Amino acid sequence: MDTKRASAALRAAGQRPTPQRLLILEVIGDADGHVTADEIYQRVLEVYPCINVSTVYRTLEALKDLGIVTETNMGDGRRQFELRERGQHHHLVCKSCGAVEEIDDAAFAPVRAYALERHGFRAEMEHYAIFGLCSGCAARLAVPLVVG
Repeated sequence: MDTKRASAALRAAGQRPTPQRLLILEVIGDADGHVTADEIYQRVLEVYPCINVSTVYRTLEALKDLGIVTETNMGDGRRQFELRERGQHHHLVCKSCGAVEEIDDAAFAPVRAYALERHGFRAEMEHYAIFGLCSGCAARLAVPLVVG
């Protein structure tokens, strides 16, 4: 995310575009996919050496609350962040080899519809990681395909 778009996104959310916030958004935008808070901190530190790690964590929480970034846990216990503007999607994570594949949010439409119709519940399914075995590992481990 370039500085101009980052600044506009912050202003639209009623926030001041401080240098720290802009740098954090720039790092997230420049990342190839998801990035952890520690990775963000290390990259921002290279440009802005007086930043504190707590500023990064507070800013990430604020950006998440504002809907500018999303957060997910890919199974390693670390929170990972990505710009929401990249589109809503989820992840299939192989527990054997660690491969990660994106899955379109449309796959969750039936779950949302079911929750609403059966329970009157409006599900907010933001950014999920679904764990299992990829096709290669399932074949290698001779795991039978079970549907339903």
